Amino acid sequence: MPPGNGADQWFPWVAVDDAGAVQISFLDRRNDPNNLLFSEFLATSTNGGASLGPNIRVSDGLVEPGSGSFNDYD
Repeated sequence: MPPGNGADQWFPWVAVDDAGAVQISFLDRRNDPNNLLFSEFLATSTNGGASLGPNIRVSDGLVEPGSGSFNDYD
C-alpha cells in the first residue's frame, strides 16, 4: 500500500522465521472507503527487510472496531 493513500494501517507485528524471512502482519482499513472497518494483512521479506513482497489479506472480510476479539473475522 503506498504511503499517503488515506487509509489507516496500525498494530504491526514482526517475526523472523528459521529461514530468515521477515513476516510483518498489520491491521489496515484500505478496503473500507469510510476508513472505519479493518482487515489483517501480511507482508513478507526474503532479503532481510530490504524490500517486501505484496501485501496479502489474511483475514476474512472486514471487522468493525469494538466488535469483539481481533480473531473474530466475519
